[in-house]
Parts: sequence; C-alpha cells; structure tokens
Amino acid sequence: NTSQLFSPSYDYSLQILKQLYDDKLIAISPESELDVIELDDDGKFSFDWTAVKWLLPLPSHMPASRFINQLEAKITSPSYQEKRYDDIVLLCKEVSLQECLSYLELVLAEHQLEVSPKTTTFDKITKALNNFSVAQVYHFIWRAVKDVEALHQRSAVSNKHILTTLEQHIDREIESALANHWQVTAFQRSHDSPQSVVSQVLFNTLL
Repeated sequence: NTSQLFSPSYDYSLQILKQLYDDKLIAISPESELDVIELDDDGKFSFDWTAVKWLLPLPSHMPASRFINQLEAKITSPSYQEKRYDDIVLLCKEVSLQECLSYLELVLAEHQLEVSPKTTTFDKITKALNNFSVAQVYHFIWRAVKDVEALHQRSAVSNKHILTTLEQHIDREIESALANHWQVTAFQRSHDSPQSVVSQVLFNTLL
C-alpha cells in the first residue's frame, strides 16, 4: 500500500533498505527504470535508493504469498521470540525512538520552530521510553514544544537555546512524573503521523 509509511522516518527507511540490500535479503527489480541506475567506469553501478523498485530474491517455485505466511508464522512463534528476545527488545526500543523523533519533528513544524533534534535530544527521549510508552512520551513532547513556543513568542532566542530549553522541559516533565507517580495521559496517534508498516509488523504482529 503506497499510502502507508514504511517506517517512522525517511532516514530510518533508507537505513533499513541499505541493511536489507547489504544482507542480500532484497534485490533491485528488473522492472526499475533504467534512468535511476547508472553504470560506473569501473564496471560497477550506482542507483537512486528511493527510485528503484525492489523485490524479494525468492526461488522460482515459491510464491511471495507463501513466503510471507511462513515468515509470519516463524516470527510469531514462541520459540523464535524466546530465542531472539534480546534482538526484539532492541528493535522495539529503536523503532519507538524513531516514532517519537518523527512526532517531535511534526510538532515542531506545526509550531513553526525550525530546530533539528540532536544526540542529546535522542538521549532525553530514550530516557523517557525507559519508563513510559510511546503514546505517553508524545504527551511529554507536545507539552514541551508548546511551552517552548510560548517562550519563543515572548523573546527572540536562538535555535540552539530553543533546543536546549526543549530538552530541559522534557527531562523535567519525566522527573516530575516519576517522582510524583503521575498518571501520564497517552496521546492518540496523529493522522499526520500514522503507524508505519515496520511498527505494525513489530508491535501488532510479532508481539
């Protein structure tokens, strides 16, 4: 379904594609347009990652539908989940972080705050995810951005100061929620930031 997001963000989608391609789990389809593939002088080729078409390099006797059914049966089996438990937990944390970062960028854009999250921002959100769900972290993000926007309207401050203040607000909200045992409201997913296919497979199917 082309209307669905593959993953929470463009950069993360590209990262997944490159990993799958490097591991030879996907291949470039011969149906790709030739103008998105360029042959280099040394005989190698380069291509536009977002423009080529992809396929699963399956044996000719195996239809894609059978492969998908077998894969789904494997990843939902208790034996697989027990064996790969640590990997699944790590992937859950990674996808959850990407979902929160995507939501942060969406809310920042809605409030016309032109700042880009940094490593320190990732750390604050990761800390929040160690104690709260993605939907609850959305609540922290929304409150922090709203407060920072009010500060921005009152006085002219640099983007660096906006980001630092944003991180401080998120951190303070987390500490207060933990210390006072708050019942943190879980935000519903925005229609502008729907659940991605990767998230659906991980949380709705595998788990």
